[in-house]
Amino acid sequence: PGSVFMYTMWSVCLVSLTAIAFAEAQRSGDVRLRGSLMENEGRVEIYHNGEWGTVCGDNWNIKVAQVICRQLGYLDASSFDVSSFYGEGNGTVWIDEVHCNGRESALGACRFNNWGMTDCTHIQDAGVICSNVSLTVFVDGDIRLVGNESSGRGRVEVYHKY
Repeated sequence: PGSVFMYTMWSVCLVSLTAIAFAEAQRSGDVRLRGSLMENEGRVEIYHNGEWGTVCGDNWNIKVAQVICRQLGYLDASSFDVSSFYGEGNGTVWIDEVHCNGRESALGACRFNNWGMTDCTHIQDAGVICSNVSLTVFVDGDIRLVGNESSGRGRVEVYHKY
């Protein structure tokens, strides 16, 4: 039997927008990756109390990285870093001394010191490399904003299966 391949692509709209009404609002516990040109790797940042901050790499292991990658829609984690490999972040170091069993659905479900209770500096900002296999399912017409999403600016991409 032959294999059938479905080809998909993101059509890029060259539109500069100062605000995207359909951009998803941040919620406490949302995570993102920054400091890399690859979207599946970077410094881990978490949203809490109205601002993005970083996560300290104390006590990190592959289980913590796996939880973060799955929260971001990836199948698994390939690796992690605990010493600001992706650059030092800004703002508050929100999470320190994190312990995950690997089965949590989100970083916020893992055990950690209270929000903002840390002895870390940004030199200890943690990063992950997620597998480049995504668990996210896109449908025709889905829209996403890529690059500098935190400011409401970026490249608009429209998903189209052909």
